[in-house]
Amino acid sequence: MINTKNLFILILCCQLSLLPAFSLKPRSKKFEAKSEKLNRVFADLESETKLSGYFMNSNQRKNCLQLSGEERSKFIERFWETLDPNPITPENEFLLEIIQRVHYAETELRNALSGWKSDQGRIYIKYGAPFEILEGTIENRRGDFSSNYNEYRGHSYQVWKYRMGNDQRETFIFFELYTFGDLRLIYSETDSEVSFANWQKFFGDMNINQIIGGFYE
Repeated sequence: MINTKNLFILILCCQLSLLPAFSLKPRSKKFEAKSEKLNRVFADLESETKLSGYFMNSNQRKNCLQLSGEERSKFIERFWETLDPNPITPENEFLLEIIQRVHYAETELRNALSGWKSDQGRIYIKYGAPFEILEGTIENRRGDFSSNYNEYRGHSYQVWKYRMGNDQRETFIFFELYTFGDLRLIYSETDSEVSFANWQKFFGDMNINQIIGGFYE
């Protein structure tokens, strides 16, 4: 005959045996994967080379182009790292800004070329949004360069103005050389961009100083 004490022990053992198996296992530790810092914009090396070249000086571009494959990829990654304004943060804020500019160029500045590869796309990616844009169309004047430039009447232009800090200002002039809306850079105040030697002639008899808001000889 089972006494009261033995009955209690028997009931307790039965209850323990009915507990869910996982409740007796120790909880596993949770590990959060560390996010790697972004070190490139494009997956393909050719596009990444062209994009990074927008920000490299002549020596850096030369050294980059002398490399190939993984060596060039590492070179570009290290270059982006040098432009990180705050290396201690998990993100490269400069590269994040460039990604946003590339996206804008691809969606808003597309023409005959891919948006980020166009002249306007390149300037936007390098300098961001201008503080002022002046635009219009050529009113009169026949071209006198070649048969490919028969008439400029109705061709469009845009003037982008930038404030670079320290009271420095930059002006970029884009002109529709052909009739399919491709605005090409014809004038720049920066040494890193090439201007057309005869860019004023595209405006014909129009008052360039009045159009651009500056004095250009």
